[in-house]
Amino acid sequence: MKTAWLATGAAAFGLLAGATVSGTLGDVHISRAGGSANQPRALEAMDSTSNATLAPTDSAIIAGLGQPSMPGEDRPVVRRYEGRSHYVLDYPKYVVAVSSVRDEPGDTARVFLKQSSQKGTPNAATESAPAIITVAQEEGWFFGLAGDYLFIESGCCPGPRGLTVYDLTKRARWFEGAWLLHEQGTPSLRDGRWLTYWEPIKAPSPKPPCPEVDSLLSHSGVDLKSDERDDRVAYEELVVLDLRRRVKTRTGRIECSYRE
Repeated sequence: MKTAWLATGAAAFGLLAGATVSGTLGDVHISRAGGSANQPRALEAMDSTSNATLAPTDSAIIAGLGQPSMPGEDRPVVRRYEGRSHYVLDYPKYVVAVSSVRDEPGDTARVFLKQSSQKGTPNAATESAPAIITVAQEEGWFFGLAGDYLFIESGCCPGPRGLTVYDLTKRARWFEGAWLLHEQGTPSLRDGRWLTYWEPIKAPSPKPPCPEVDSLLSHSGVDLKSDERDDRVAYEELVVLDLRRRVKTRTGRIECSYRE
């Protein structure tokens, strides 16, 4: 259960600027012109998803893959589907091949830049160029693409979950943070720039009233004046991230929830 509380004022702050990446940054593999033994292999020639008879479950999954992961993202076309362990999505500027991380839960996402003569065509991936960026992260899951931004979500429910954004023009990790899949819906993106989501925060001062959570705790026998009560209450704030400038604005809208 959650209780909303509106704080007075709103603060904006900038995030540390990251340098353009060359070589390898953690789990991000960067391709260089000319090629090397360490580069991800080129995207194979891929046809449209087969018209062969699919199980109802597969059809539902393919339909879901063709939808944005969150409002405001680009809508992809599913170009190839070989089960959840391997599929290819076609976006306006990029092609994304998603496969399972070997022996670990999570996705490997390889992003390919379309050739200028191929943009907008059904079979738009280049067969010769390597991936411009590959993200392979344990418990990291492909969460969509918008313009030049790639989204990766990590962790497991109920959260908080990790959020990583990559700038494909810089081939770099652009932003890292944490978010909650809120009861009011998934995070949302506006105009390809403004990302709105709920972020876990430390207990504010003064603490907001949490009548629904306190009622639940009281019925569970928890003393509302004890440290146990404080340990069972989590707080989150609605924030807006400007992806272009990497500036996060706090709205002052805070909610509290029951923590297991």
